[in-house]
Amino acid sequence: MHGPTPPYPADWKALAEAVKTMDGWKCRSCGHPHEPDAGYTLTVHHRDGDTFNNTPDNLVSLCQRCHLAAQGRLHASCGIRAGFYPEFRRLQGRFLL
Repeated sequence: MHGPTPPYPADWKALAEAVKTMDGWKCRSCGHPHEPDAGYTLTVHHRDGDTFNNTPDNLVSLCQRCHLAAQGRLHASCGIRAGFYPEFRRLQGRFLL
């Protein structure tokens, strides 16, 4: 079960593209290049899970496979099930949803 998608800033597309370009359009975890046809679509991950913390040290390019694994670890470290953002935000002390 997945919760609602958390809000992102208005300039997210441009910001995400800049991060991917800075990372050489490769996954920073497994090193695979962005190849959607081969099942490796590059995404941008917020290391701390806060979609409003867009500082360079909080953003990293990950393929979808590595991103899903990272999200699972992030949610597990908070003691909640993956994808349940309202509870995640409450745990962070932010009532965004």
